[in-house]
Amino acid sequence: MHSHWSLVAFTLLFQASVGSIWCLLAAHFMINTANTGLPVISHLTAALALSFAGMAAALAHLSNPRAGLFAIANLRHSWLSREIFFVHVHAGALALLIITTPIRPKEFDVFVLSGASLAGAILLYSMSRVYQLKTVPSWNHSGTLLSFVGSALVLGGIQFALVQTICAMTSSTGHDAVTADIYVQAAIIAAVSGSLIKMTLGLYQRFKKKRRPAKSSHWPVFHGSGVILCVIFLLLAKAALVELIALSLAAIILVGGEISHRIAFYHSYDRVGL
Repeated sequence: MHSHWSLVAFTLLFQASVGSIWCLLAAHFMINTANTGLPVISHLTAALALSFAGMAAALAHLSNPRAGLFAIANLRHSWLSREIFFVHVHAGALALLIITTPIRPKEFDVFVLSGASLAGAILLYSMSRVYQLKTVPSWNHSGTLLSFVGSALVLGGIQFALVQTICAMTSSTGHDAVTADIYVQAAIIAAVSGSLIKMTLGLYQRFKKKRRPAKSSHWPVFHGSGVILCVIFLLLAKAALVELIALSLAAIILVGGEISHRIAFYHSYDRVGL
């Protein structure tokens, strides 16, 4: 696989967007968010920005971006067409949520966020099926989907925690600090869970399935260090500034791990047969 940097950016950015919406939905289930000042628009805007950046990366991968409009025309038979379709559904749903948030009754938030989360889950499934090719054994297994879900939890969780922490520091009214800490901690737990899923999957594939090791093996170090930093944050962080510094360091390390792992994923491409 050559020139795969744009695919790395495209997949990771959209997985981060999907994961952050999952965290936002979880926040609504945890506590009555209508009374706690959860910055819904800030989270939705961040997720939409990630989606737009992912679309830009996808266009950069095409030699003729205008020809990409025809790729969506084969929904019945092509997982690539379905992926492109649900990319636009996901981004469109986020834009619609942002536009309607000021006028939408808070009681409907859980329903619309559930719909957006479901669309994101379908997008991840479609994205994984694009790579599950019979001629590429290193990708053609359920671990591809699990890896993408793990990335969504890692990137979405850390991004949600950062946005929530920044909003807490800059908001002077209508913000429940105790509840905000609960949201941040839940998002960090999601990021840690995603890292553990990916590391466990990597060990399983290496020692049980005997898959050919990837050319890059740096990502477990990044993920392990990120997990340790997140655990330290959960145990020790008290002041808002300390939280922001710790989260920023964890985000840099975990994003580095995700980039390294995704590059290793594309390097593992090994086509067989016709």
